[in-house]
Amino acid sequence: MPSGPLLKIKSPVRSQGHDLFIELGPGKVLAGLMARIDKEAKIISIDDASSLEVAVEELHNF
Repeated sequence: MPSGPLLKIKSPVRSQGHDLFIELGPGKVLAGLMARIDKEAKIISIDDASSLEVAVEELHNF
């Protein structure tokens, strides 16, 4: 279970029922942080055309 600042972030995120997060742009910093906050959350990172195509397919199957 996260502690400190990560615990404070997890509470409002999960209490609002969010379980899918999409990160746009280069790098995966936010996806990495979210993975530490909530291991059950679905995280999709989009940073180029090919990752956008993969994300669209994943969203159709979500």
